[in-house]
Amino acid sequence: MRTSISLLFLVLSLVACSPWKVRYEPRTAVVVAPTARKATRFLPEESRKLVQAGGKALGALEIEGSGIVAERLEDLHNKAREEAARHGGTHFLHLDAKLGDAELGAINEAFGAALKPTDLLSGSKKALYLVVAVPQEGWARLPQELQPIP
Repeated sequence: MRTSISLLFLVLSLVACSPWKVRYEPRTAVVVAPTARKATRFLPEESRKLVQAGGKALGALEIEGSGIVAERLEDLHNKAREEAARHGGTHFLHLDAKLGDAELGAINEAFGAALKPTDLLSGSKKALYLVVAVPQEGWARLPQELQPIP
């Protein structure tokens, strides 16, 4: 009996302490219903293609993972795929501190943003993402590699 109570307490404490810290800041008060199972990652130079297909920036997503779940940057990207889709995003962009002025300019121009180098994050356990939603009717206008998974 005592062993099963201890085991139950251990399970409950593990569930209560998530290895992920996720913070989403919407750009507007408008809530967008999810349309994709997982968001698709895009690069700064692909920003214009998303906008031409009707894409709009929804907000920013900050993800931090403990050493248990985030051993490399790709682990953060995989979590971003799920979280961005949960908030209505079809696409996400890693806002890495290594982005140059030309890349930031392309993002700012396409989405009407005002990102500065000091807004960006760099690290293997914490990352910042721009979440974008392209309406389903615009998906066919995107190249195959940018089309979300419904």
